[in-house]
Parts: sequence; C-alpha cells; structure tokens
Amino acid sequence: MPDFVTYGQTTAQKKRAFRAVAPRDMSGFTATGEVYSESWEGPHDSMMAKAQAELASPNFPTGKSGQVSVSVDSMGVADLASYSVTRSVFLPNAQLFQDSTSAEAVGKTESCPSYSTEIQEVEAPILTAPVITSKNYDVDTLAALQHISKGGSEYDVIATSSGVASEVVHLLPPDPAIIKLVREQESFLDTRVVHSVSWEVSEVPDLISGAMSIQQPPTAPAVAGRNWLYVGGSLTNDGSVTRATKKYWLSGPGGWSQFYA
Repeated sequence: MPDFVTYGQTTAQKKRAFRAVAPRDMSGFTATGEVYSESWEGPHDSMMAKAQAELASPNFPTGKSGQVSVSVDSMGVADLASYSVTRSVFLPNAQLFQDSTSAEAVGKTESCPSYSTEIQEVEAPILTAPVITSKNYDVDTLAALQHISKGGSEYDVIATSSGVASEVVHLLPPDPAIIKLVREQESFLDTRVVHSVSWEVSEVPDLISGAMSIQQPPTAPAVAGRNWLYVGGSLTNDGSVTRATKKYWLSGPGGWSQFYA
C-alpha cells in the first residue's frame, strides 16, 4: 500500500490519507509491549508537518527507541485533518534478554513505577475547537460568538472590551460557516491524554500535595507547546498489595493556564 492515497471526484472533494512507519525494518529487535499513542486535529498541512517531524525524529521518552507509525486523514471540512501517532518500544534481542531479569522490579517503587498512557474522548465547548482557535479571533469576536452560541440574536447589543456597546452582528467574523457552526453546535468531541503511574506502598503516601499543579511526569514524554497537570491520585488494595496511583492530564496547545503553576 502506498504511503499517500487520494480519493474523490474533484479536487475539492478529494480526501487525503497518509500512512507511514519508521524505521520499516526492525529485524533483530523485539517489541517490549510498551506503547505510546497520541492524536490531534488541525489544518491538513500542519498535521502533515507533525507526521513528517515524527518520522524524522520520533518523540520517545528519554532512553527509549523503537518503531513509530503515523497517519493523517482528511476530515473533508475546511481542509482539516486528524493526525495520530503510535510509538512502540523495541529492544535489540540481546538487550531484551539481559533486561528480562529486572522486569519484576517494575511497579514496586515510586522511582520505578508501572505506567500507562490513555487517550480519552471528552466533550468540549465548541469555541475551543481547533477550527475556531486557529483563527486567533480577538476578545470581542469571541464574545459575539459566545453570545450566539447561547441562542442570542445577531442584533442584540453587548459590551465590548473597550466599554463601548455594539450590536453582535458588527463583531462577528466574516465567515458564515463559522457562525453557522457555533449557532448549531454547542460542543465537539475532543481528546484528553491521561498518563498514570502506579507503584506498591506499605504506608499511605501524600497524594494531595501538588494536586492541580503543572508537573512533568518522569515516565511521560515532554510535548512541545504543551505541559502536564497533576490532577490527583488514588489508593487501591486487592487484599495483599496496596498500590498508589498518580494521574496527569496533557494540556492543549499553549499549555495549562498559569493559574495551575
């Protein structure tokens, strides 16, 4: 199958799909079962650039390497596309054999925890959709869009950032598709990346201090233009072993608000 395919009747109707794996040949290596996945939405060119950058320099956690698989699929709306990447950790067969004796230690202590990364679907306000945030609208335009998203009229009068009252219609962007979208759709499906770390404990650890603050999990990759928020933890006991778990959420573009610093 070629890396790049198109389908559709006309240039405007064509949807593009891109698939690639790097490196293609992993003979002599074995997958460890450690997998990292991410997905994004945005302008097609931007998503293709992310895919090409990932292929050229995979964003594995420090000290890890392996095979990366990327895909970019046109959404058929305003040249938007979805991008996903899966990173599978591989080790040379000889190293895998040498490291197998230490596998039992994983998850036993906080310095050597077991961990996982999950991408969840969440409902988000329509004004936070990439198709709108990518426009970089000013405060007054966003206020006008917010007004009509709640059922307000284009001819209502609202206050502007300068303190001058204005009809909403004069503040709206000159894009009927955006106005129609905001008027008809209150929310959209977004993704949330959740990274969890867990380990065995004999005493109850402090999982409250630092909650809702920006922290970089030692087992999660740093993501350019984004950061991680420690949202809290939990304790579980199966009758013989008590485990502590910490959870972190990855921010959207620009990072979490400094309110969480």
